[in-house]
Amino acid sequence: DSFHGIYLSQAHDNKISYIEIKGMGKGEIAAQGNGIHVYYANNNLLSYNIIEGTRDGMFFEYGNNNESYENNISDTRYGLHYMYSDENIFKHNTFTMNTGGAAVMNSNHLRLEDNHFIVNYGNQSFGLLLLQANDNQIKNNTFYMNQRGIYIDQATRNRIQGNKISQNQIGIE
Repeated sequence: DSFHGIYLSQAHDNKISYIEIKGMGKGEIAAQGNGIHVYYANNNLLSYNIIEGTRDGMFFEYGNNNESYENNISDTRYGLHYMYSDENIFKHNTFTMNTGGAAVMNSNHLRLEDNHFIVNYGNQSFGLLLLQANDNQIKNNTFYMNQRGIYIDQATRNRIQGNKISQNQIGIE
């Protein structure tokens, strides 16, 4: 019955692993808190966590140099939500049954590698959104059965390489 599962505010150099976070399950997902909320927090490691039924699975706001590995996030608004957060690494995470797999906004120099964006579907939905996000590396990810595999808007100099994009309504927009 917590609003946010874990909230890191100006908290640096932490390791959060093997945690299971479930949303409150009351009302709409947008009225709940986030699974893991990282606010002005740097150099954290988030790994092997399971998050479901929260507003955003992991929300990074002004968080730099964080790393996320092997997390499973489902039934959220955005599995991963990035705002003004740079130089972060996301590898081997799975985002399923969310409205949006990952929304990367106003964030630069990220590495998203070997992640799975699967069945993220709904009105204006996507596997990965890049909005005003520049110089990011999107490599060896799987985008399967999303409304849009990758949605790019006002984003430049991103390297999209070696991804598997299949059975989406739109592969890349």
